[in-house]
Amino acid sequence: DERLVDLLKLLIANGVELSGATSYQESGCRVLSRIGRFDAVQVLLDAGADAGHLKWNPLMRAVALGSLSEVEEELGRGAALEEKDWWERTAWLLAIQTGDIAKARLLLERVANRSARGRCGKPALFYAIETYHTPMLRWLLELGLSVEEQDDFGTTPLMEAVERSNLEAVDDLLKAGADVHAERNEQTALSFVRTRAIALRLLAAGADPRHLPFEGRRALLGFAPDPDESLIDVTPAEFQEGRSRRFGISNPEKLKAPF
Repeated sequence: DERLVDLLKLLIANGVELSGATSYQESGCRVLSRIGRFDAVQVLLDAGADAGHLKWNPLMRAVALGSLSEVEEELGRGAALEEKDWWERTAWLLAIQTGDIAKARLLLERVANRSARGRCGKPALFYAIETYHTPMLRWLLELGLSVEEQDDFGTTPLMEAVERSNLEAVDDLLKAGADVHAERNEQTALSFVRTRAIALRLLAAGADPRHLPFEGRRALLGFAPDPDESLIDVTPAEFQEGRSRRFGISNPEKLKAPF
């Protein structure tokens, strides 16, 4: 949301607690860092939020908030490439999440582990997909990172792109050979579709339409994800009469219930 930084500044001006955390230990800095909003993280840090929540070493901070020259300086000081932050990301994964190819390339030249994973086994491609950094995603695919590498839950990059409604990522992954039939708990990438364009892409690539969800079927027809209840023209009593299954009294049986 483009208004996020302005909203944060308004909250800060009104004395909001900067370093408070939920029972799950999620603070403002941690959550904003997780979703890749490093500009907003900078705003909180400048206002006095506890930087310790992030568990960043100087290299990680330079990657997320600094310039390429600052990253080079930290590497020159012998920075630890494979240390992990609160979300179990290395500097390499943070660079991917920023979308800065120059920083990511520099880390790779210094032999950063390109196979590093974040929390819950999140692979590198996911960080480019969820932040909509298309050039970064394409660069990673050119490097040969696997389009089928799954996280700990069995989610594939294609599933992640569909769930994020990231059409460009879907196109790039399909071009790279992503398997539309890969399953997680009997669900394929098509099971997560919410937009017409992505549904059409997956179906054209051979996805099995039986996996199309309710929202996806509505999207294909040009409808909103959720039905408009104001269009229902039955009374509550009529709804109650026809809402449940019952045994028929004849075969066939002529039904008169309006719902």
